[in-house]
Amino acid sequence: MVYSLEISRRAELETMSAVNYYDEINSDLGERFLTELERIYNKITFNPQYYSHVSNNPGKKLRDVKVNIFLSTSFSKYVVQ
Repeated sequence: MVYSLEISRRAELETMSAVNYYDEINSDLGERFLTELERIYNKITFNPQYYSHVSNNPGKKLRDVKVNIFLSTSFSKYVVQ
């Protein structure tokens, strides 16, 4: 079963901030980061139970996802429904 993925506004802003940061270091790092993030999004939609639960709100199941390849980056509140 494939789930839908909703990304919070805060996570979107953090993503763009991280892309800008990585692009300042090296022009292709931002793109590599986005590619890795997309790979993780795909994994989440197929197996959201693998990721830590951060909310008990029955209407939204919030999961915390860390992008391991970019160790200084942690994103908050990805919603899987």
